[in-house]
Amino acid sequence: MSVALTLNRYRVPALFPISFVLLMAGQMYNHYKRRRDWFSQTFRTYENFRAEAIEGARQVRHEKGERAVVRHLGAQYPHLPSTMMTRLIKEL
Repeated sequence: MSVALTLNRYRVPALFPISFVLLMAGQMYNHYKRRRDWFSQTFRTYENFRAEAIEGARQVRHEKGERAVVRHLGAQYPHLPSTMMTRLIKEL
């Protein structure tokens, strides 16, 4: 009987962190999906994005360095997925 009461007493507080984690995972997935959808609608392919952004990124890298390229791309394309930004910077 005491085991059942103990389990019942801790069940509600234990469900809160689980529901919080699930909610946050859903929010993170939604954010990631919106960025991917924006990229697909705007550029269609990585090659189209690269053709548009590579020259400006190279110029910023030569003038100000690698960190400035990240800031430049973030300001120029605020919804750009980090995987695409990383891929472009590696190609510089």
